[in-house]
Formats: sequence, structure tokens, C-alpha cells
Amino acid sequence: MKLRILPLLLMALALPALAQPPVDAVLKDFARSGEYLLMINGKPAPVYEIYKNDTLPAYLILSPALPSAVLLTPRTMAVEVVAPAKVVRQKDGTVGLAADADLKPQGQFRLEGDKVVFTADGRKGSLGPNPPLLGLQKAPALKNHSPEYVVGARGYKPNPQVLAALRKTAKPAKVKVFFGSWCPHCKQHLPFLLRVEEELKGAPIQFEYYGLPQRFGNDPEAKKYNVDGVPTGIVFVNGKEVGRITLGDWSSPETRLNNLLNGKAGATR
Repeated sequence: MKLRILPLLLMALALPALAQPPVDAVLKDFARSGEYLLMINGKPAPVYEIYKNDTLPAYLILSPALPSAVLLTPRTMAVEVVAPAKVVRQKDGTVGLAADADLKPQGQFRLEGDKVVFTADGRKGSLGPNPPLLGLQKAPALKNHSPEYVVGARGYKPNPQVLAALRKTAKPAKVKVFFGSWCPHCKQHLPFLLRVEEELKGAPIQFEYYGLPQRFGNDPEAKKYNVDGVPTGIVFVNGKEVGRITLGDWSSPETRLNNLLNGKAGATR
């Protein structure tokens, strides 16, 4: 199932940036997650944001389909609601609850298979795993599926000298990246290449992404290119493979890409 999140609808989730109240000392640092699908009254919510705090742990659900923000606390299985206006957005993309937020108990959630089922403000909701993104994809699909990619790309600062060298690349090239939307290493490192792609707009370098399932040993594309781990980036020039972006290369994918296309010049960080 793919969710197409419309920018105009997302604006409905935006909260005022001015005169933000103090944030609660505990209920803070919730980071956006793309791991889950939200269902309300048996139907997919068209617009929503799921945030999680792994330290507490706790989950915060925001959606126009719900009159209140919903807080789920796994240790007690508690379901609580709070006014959306009491959700404070931080500059780093995390959110927290205002110190004076009034949490109202709604009972407990329950587990049904791989889903968390809850009732809040009289509406039945559930959180289930977000199906993996599979097959050939472009960057917008990855960012739409996994908000972590957006945050990671925004925070990465590619080497400007290397980017300048790549923009001058005379050879048309293609970078085919095998990834798993379920893979924590991909969520950590793939945003770096997404940022590089953004910076190289207009350069003769094309980027495409191929999503794999968790057990991808029999996937035809993975077998064709002998991919045994993710993320793996394969660089082609004139249709021929000239090298790969793997393992430690992902700490600076632009450097490895420049080495493959232009040699060592300007490739140090």
C-alpha cells in the first residue's frame, strides 16, 4: 500500500512556530518514523505523522483523522490523548509535548498479530508495519515512504569540492542503488546519497533506487548484479559497471562516486 501525502493536506498538521510553550522534561525528542501504517475505523488514514521516542519508549500519532494527538506507551500499554496544540515542533524535526499538556487516559491498547490496536476519542485505530518499498524507485518515493530519509538528507553536508568536480563530469553516468526500506543501515546512510543527488541536479549523473525485500537472495535483480548486502550502489558509465559504493564508502558517497568517475582529484574530505 502506498500513501500519497499531499503537501496541502500536510499543512493541516503544521503547528504555530511562534510563542511555543516550554517542552515537557520527559515527553520530548520524538523523532519522525516511517515504519508504520495508520488505520482509522478500518480505513487507511490519508495523512498522518508517527513519532517515536525509543528511550521512553513511546509513540505519538498525529493525523487530521483524529481530533487529538494520541500517545501510546508500550511499558503500560496506555493510550492517552492530548490537544494537538500542545505538540511542540522543534527546529531539528523532533516534537515534544508542552510542559502544561493535559493527557487524558483512553484505556489500553492491545496486540493483534503484528498490529497495535487502540481506541481514542471514540475512534478505533491501529498501527501496523509499513510494507517495504520494492522495485525500481526514484528519490521522491523513498522520501515519501520513509521520513527518516528526509531528515538524514537535510542534515548531511557533502564535500563542496567533490560536488564541484562531479558537476564537471563529462561522462554520462548512472548510479543504481540496491536498498531495503526495512534496513537500519540504509536509513542511516542512504540519505547521504539522496542529498548528493539533490546537489547534483543538472549534472550528467542519473540516480535510481531498487527496493529489496528482507530475504532478497532470490530476487532477480539482486542475483543479476550479485548483490549480497544493502545498501549497495553500482556505478555505470556507458552501460558498463565501473565500481560500487559499499560498506565504508557510505560515510561519504560523493567521494567514492568522484573517485570512480574522475579519479582521485578533489576526492578527499
